[in-house]
Amino acid sequence: MMSQRSVWMLTGDFHLGTGGGERQAQNLSRELIKNGWLVNVLTRRHGFKHLRGVAEDEIVDTIPVHRLYARGGGRVAALLYVAGGLWFLMRRRRRRIYHAHGEGAQAWLAIIARYLLGGRAIIKLRSGAQAYATAHLGGVRRRLFVAQLRLADQVIVVNREVEGYVLTLGILQKSVELLPNGVDTQAFGPVSPSEKTALRQRLHLPADTRIALYVGRLDKVKGVDLLVSAWATLPEDLRRRGLLVIVGPGAEQRALEEQAAVGGVGDSVLFTGLQSNVIDYYRAADIFVLPSRSEGLSNALAEAMACALPAVASALGGALDLIREGESGHLFEPENVAQLSEKLAQLLNSDAKRLQMGQRGREAVIAYHDFSGTLEKLETMYCSLGEG
Repeated sequence: MMSQRSVWMLTGDFHLGTGGGERQAQNLSRELIKNGWLVNVLTRRHGFKHLRGVAEDEIVDTIPVHRLYARGGGRVAALLYVAGGLWFLMRRRRRRIYHAHGEGAQAWLAIIARYLLGGRAIIKLRSGAQAYATAHLGGVRRRLFVAQLRLADQVIVVNREVEGYVLTLGILQKSVELLPNGVDTQAFGPVSPSEKTALRQRLHLPADTRIALYVGRLDKVKGVDLLVSAWATLPEDLRRRGLLVIVGPGAEQRALEEQAAVGGVGDSVLFTGLQSNVIDYYRAADIFVLPSRSEGLSNALAEAMACALPAVASALGGALDLIREGESGHLFEPENVAQLSEKLAQLLNSDAKRLQMGQRGREAVIAYHDFSGTLEKLETMYCSLGEG
């Protein structure tokens, strides 16, 4: 075991509410600190509106966070992050585990630090296989991506689809670890009907309406436009008795609002923007929908299912590991609006089916995604890597 039990979490963003990947890094870091590990986060300071004015150094949820100057976009920001991060780590010369949450700049920082300063480099692949395959179609980009994976001591994948893709690139099986994102199934759990009614009142949601819920970023890869289209094709009586609630920020919000209005369903689609209390929305809803065009392992999907929400999800990424069609949820072909609408209608029409699928979905999350198991496997991996 490394004498210092020290880990640097390297990530492009780290601030409460920024996204599922950051929440996962936050939860793991906090619990590792409780277990005696020395954990620090090394991230970037950049120009996103909702992150302006964040401190260079601060404690977030007991975790020391250090933000490097890396403004601008594309390669400039990436180079600033790698160069600044390497200088920052060199001044603290000590063997560490460098855990990069994502490929690209943070992965190169982990690898260079590992070979210059000693320690070990871990790269976590957070996106779906399709996203990596599409992004690395070019010869140079593909070779750089493969080089990162080969130079790392361990590659973490969050679903079997990505695991299979990585192995086709020639990465050895022993270097690849399947480690799904963990969910605290004690914190994320169902509530009674009376508690659900009280939650809806607090959130200003109708008490007697079937609510379908999406939680996540509003950008093209998440496929929320497909969901709005599917909602518009539902039978009118189902829409009258239903409400589509879309929780999350993103550049696509205005376009999605216009799409709903033009499609004649603006009065049955509610956009809430960024919310800090997403667990209340899970517990207040009846159905969860994940219409992504590409996905690694959606934290929102696992959290919603842990709250016993029946899920309808694109048949890709981590949803394939978590959902058994017709038992613990519904799957539909990515971008197939007609299938998505059909699966939504089935659940909106059947209280018994929603209840049964929701319970089986929660059981699946407990078996596959429970946070304590994820944390234990990660610690075992860290210890097995040694000092390097």
